[in-house]
Amino acid sequence: MSTPRTLRSLITSAAACILIGASTAAPIAGASAPAAAVSLDSTLKIHPLLQYGAVVDPNRMVRVIVQNAKPDSKASALVALVPGLQLEEEFQVVPAFVARVPASALSIAPRGALHLT
Repeated sequence: MSTPRTLRSLITSAAACILIGASTAAPIAGASAPAAAVSLDSTLKIHPLLQYGAVVDPNRMVRVIVQNAKPDSKASALVALVPGLQLEEEFQVVPAFVARVPASALSIAPRGALHLT
């Protein structure tokens, strides 16, 4: 009677050692390098995802909505201040416009812009 119990105990111990060893071992395949830390600036008037995108992929063209600080400011005047910005649509009811801009140029938010989202 003690033999089956000893065998069961031995098998249980071996299985536990295998599981613990597998979980503590270094990953062999399929692991990617950890992502680089990106610091976001909460004082900028740029959405955090746009800030992240500007660091990770600065050459990507992004579509943004620019909210003007003053209702009477024209989008064409702000477009001239940011290199590569292409005006797509200007809203009539709210002081905002839609534009495409390289992610690297997002940090050059025009003075008349209230928010970039």
